Amino acid sequence: MTEIASALDISVRNLTLNFKKFRGCTPGQFIREQRLQATRKALLEADQDQTVSQIAASFSYIHMGEFAKIYRNRFGELPSETLNRSK
Repeated sequence: MTEIASALDISVRNLTLNFKKFRGCTPGQFIREQRLQATRKALLEADQDQTVSQIAASFSYIHMGEFAKIYRNRFGELPSETLNRSK
């Protein structure tokens, strides 16, 4: 956030407040959502030999249990269920 704010010549606080005003969420929340959506898309489009762990790791998820919990809370199913639908 610091780099983005510096590039825009505003404070991190100002960046966060304005982002929330126009997007309805903080920059961090927005980035997390985009990352989850991209991971879901990859799971849905996965090749037969790809695993949840491989796909999640490609999006920098390290702790698989935590990832599965976040994913389930957001999409209402486990990542493995999404992956199985793609096969």
